[in-house]
Amino acid sequence: MRELKRHNINCMQPLAIDDDIRMLLEGAIQELGDEELVAEAKRILESDSITFQEFSHFALRVHRADQSVVSNP
Repeated sequence: MRELKRHNINCMQPLAIDDDIRMLLEGAIQELGDEELVAEAKRILESDSITFQEFSHFALRVHRADQSVVSNP
């Protein structure tokens, strides 16, 4: 958080969804079996913007879901 403040990044400012974010969201929809994450990814894609804070929370949830799939094949 300090690093973001040093670079003057507002965590709550909406960001346009770029190709990298879109790719992560579409990958979550296609590959993860977690219905809640899929619904969240679709909601974000439909909104066309996301705050840095929302994105970081979503990315962490996707990472945790992915890790649980890898450790429990």
